[in-house]
Amino acid sequence: ADQSPAPVDSCSSQKVLTTEWIVGERLETSSAEDVTKLCSVAMNSYLTMMLETGLLHADPHPGNLLRTPDGRLCILDWGLVTELDPSFRVAYIEHIAHLVSGDYEPVPRDLVTIGFVPEGMEDDVVKSEVVDTLANVYGQWSSGGGAKQMDVNGLFSQIQGLSQQYGNLFRVPPYFFYIARAFAVLEGIGLSNNSSYSVVNECLPYVAQRLISDANPRISKALASFIYGSEKGLDRQASPERLKYLATGFSSYVAATRNDEKSTAEEASNLADKLASLVLGRVPAEHGDSEASSRRVAPALQDLLLDEMAKVVGANARQLAASWNLPGSGSLGLMTPDGTDERVLANAKEIASIAEPQVQEILQQFRSLPFNEQRVIATEVLSKLWNYREQAVGAGGRLVARLFLQGISRVRGDIDQAFSGR
Repeated sequence: ADQSPAPVDSCSSQKVLTTEWIVGERLETSSAEDVTKLCSVAMNSYLTMMLETGLLHADPHPGNLLRTPDGRLCILDWGLVTELDPSFRVAYIEHIAHLVSGDYEPVPRDLVTIGFVPEGMEDDVVKSEVVDTLANVYGQWSSGGGAKQMDVNGLFSQIQGLSQQYGNLFRVPPYFFYIARAFAVLEGIGLSNNSSYSVVNECLPYVAQRLISDANPRISKALASFIYGSEKGLDRQASPERLKYLATGFSSYVAATRNDEKSTAEEASNLADKLASLVLGRVPAEHGDSEASSRRVAPALQDLLLDEMAKVVGANARQLAASWNLPGSGSLGLMTPDGTDERVLANAKEIASIAEPQVQEILQQFRSLPFNEQRVIATEVLSKLWNYREQAVGAGGRLVARLFLQGISRVRGDIDQAFSGR
């Protein structure tokens, strides 16, 4: 958990901020075992300020980060802050998703929205090396291996170098320097305590849960861009690597925000409720208003899952029809397997192999519990899921509709090909 010192109103004015005294030690000099964990708390705090609340602490040096005696992080000195426009917060998540996924077409417009490029100069950006350089920088966020131990100062220097190279075309906005400084400070503290500390891994949980759970339609599009890249249409293929990236990040976020005071049954019930709301249609309250939270809508994650399920069901049905020589197989594309079906099934198999270890681990943990506790957990989870029966029926109808549309698309493609060959 984190905190900030409460202001002393009687000793403060528009020009002077006086706060309560906080007992603690500088995070960078602490020998406590939880320093790395508190660096993660600080990282998520800055990401929340930057991408959610919009009020950013603008003096992130080591002296302003304390560890309190009860093991909490305290951020000091709120006399210097900067406010970020709401539209910017969404635009930056879109920007990260576009660059990491390789969907570069919207990037020039992204750069205008987040303040790096002046209005009307998008075409000039396309002709420069700006997009390629940024893609290289942000691409490391989803790369594996040693790239995750990236040098924050070095990466931010690359971005600043673009400003020096392209002058008025590309400029680094002031807020970016605050973020760069905060990330660099936290990386330094983290590495001094743990040589394998990774800034990327610490950013992952927050970014993943925003992409998955935010009800904003623009974030939903960013999620699709992140998973599919620049691919469009019914035959687009999800990236198993990026799905793993999101699943890992979301799991880490759920684990970090878990309430240790709750029983195992309560935690299992809450997790089931959260996953059901994401997949079956209850808008999460974290990023939506109270009115939106009460509505039942089909979330972006459901749309993506149904798209993938429809492709897998259709591909399996066509392979089965071909193996049994059913009527219609070998003629129209509706019942004829092709190369796309092979890619769909191979992709699904790879995605399943990613999820299998986590599923087996959860099942093993469940089986290791006493029988009475297993029964309580099962009852709690099933009771929670039963509340989503109407949404499940609706999702089933949408799956059937997708299968119907995909069938029409295949038949139409065959007809168009037949006529074009004449």
